[in-house]
Amino acid sequence: MRLAAPPGEAPRFVTTRLSQFRGGELTVEGRDGSVIRRQIAQDDFEVAHGQWLMRLPVPQMAGGIAAVELRYDQPRHTGLVDETRLVTASGAEPTSEVFDLAVAALCGLLAAPLLFNFAFWRVLRQRFLVWHTLMVVFMLVQTAVTSGLITHFARLPVSTVFHLGIFSLTGAAAMGSLFAASMIEPGKIDPLHRRLLEWSVLWGLAISVFYVTATGPAAAYAPHVYYGGYIPVFLVYFWAVIVAWRRGSRAVMFLALAWLPVIGVNGLRIASLLGAGDAPLDLYFAHHLAAIAEILITGMGAVDRFMILRRERDNAMFTSQRLEQAADRDPLTSLSNRRALSANFAADYAGGFRTLALCDLDHFKDINDRFGHAVGDRVIVAAANALAPDEDTRVVRMGGEEFLLMLRGPDAAQRAEMRRQAIAQRVAAEIVGLDRVVTASMGLVEQAGPGTGIAADFSTLYDYCDRLLYDAKRAGRNRMMREKLQHFADRRQAGRRQSAKPQAA
Repeated sequence: MRLAAPPGEAPRFVTTRLSQFRGGELTVEGRDGSVIRRQIAQDDFEVAHGQWLMRLPVPQMAGGIAAVELRYDQPRHTGLVDETRLVTASGAEPTSEVFDLAVAALCGLLAAPLLFNFAFWRVLRQRFLVWHTLMVVFMLVQTAVTSGLITHFARLPVSTVFHLGIFSLTGAAAMGSLFAASMIEPGKIDPLHRRLLEWSVLWGLAISVFYVTATGPAAAYAPHVYYGGYIPVFLVYFWAVIVAWRRGSRAVMFLALAWLPVIGVNGLRIASLLGAGDAPLDLYFAHHLAAIAEILITGMGAVDRFMILRRERDNAMFTSQRLEQAADRDPLTSLSNRRALSANFAADYAGGFRTLALCDLDHFKDINDRFGHAVGDRVIVAAANALAPDEDTRVVRMGGEEFLLMLRGPDAAQRAEMRRQAIAQRVAAEIVGLDRVVTASMGLVEQAGPGTGIAADFSTLYDYCDRLLYDAKRAGRNRMMREKLQHFADRRQAGRRQSAKPQAA
């Protein structure tokens, strides 16, 4: 390409679209007929302060410059030739502070979702938050590189900037695919479309590597393979969106709105690169705006999906807790059951609940036989209400008409006896029509305080209470038999048990 120098001010730079080429030659013709000719490589250019531009200093000649001729070998983009320009010193910076501020503001908007993703990840660790975060990072790099904003912070070789531009776009597209595959609700997209979204990552990486490494005859086809290779990716996006939309996906609505401007802008760029038209450099700014829209809309989609998943998790946890509580509760009386007793006995025992009392309703079988099981159930509920657990009293329905109390405090035995006596009053008050007083018998074991060396497992203590309950029944019922242990040795071991004799309350 031969460019005539403008009259007056001498050209200082050759600028063109930032792209890859394998080599070339620069020829500068002087007004006095002299010629300067040199071989050039891609990294002889420097990244220009502007949108995806690079520039090459033009050697100066004493007699002035008449023309500059450039030859590129294996250019990756037709714009490399078509958009080559001579720039004088006064026009050496083809961008403005307003543009830089606008791009910086766009990068700030792009970075905002990173904070939300970090906060959400600490609460609910979902893969789509990881993919969205990486998509934002790649898009930040893409915007900073293609806008020229990166030149304010680092002087990088053209080849490095070119590779950053290509692979940041590839990375953003790949993370967008993985984000979509993981964010669309289960059941709203079939495994085939989900796998296609995931496989598009490898396809995008393959065409990008081919684009930047192709040499020889393959280099001529590299741009068409690269840009045309995104067409099936877009088709996969459309196909997945339509399938998920028809199945009632909520998340896919955000994806459709986010992808529409990005696919539209990049579709125009791809069409121009494949020869269907001309896409000016200004389209890069439209690409930045589309990227911002994609990140913000997908960010809102991620927030929406996060809130739904958190609500589902909280509901599941609440349901699980209710089921667990229900499994630990007697359905008739709402007291703890044997399962809860087994799970909590050691902790309660260590917490000072060392007085155990086994309570059994007297002649309960006669009530069931004469008045029916429905009345019998009401009697059991009334007895449970009389036993009334509190901060220092655990009450467990062991089954049938039998209850176990675990108590702590110096007045534990007195409180247990008061509850036993309250059963008759409570049953009489709540159940009209019974022709008898419903009483209860109780066997209670008190243990000396901590530091006495007394320790026992539940089954042994239960055996003691059961024996004392049997003594109470045999002594005429409607009474409590109690025993205070001063020293204990398991009856299954050799040794001697010393205790006070059973006492009737």
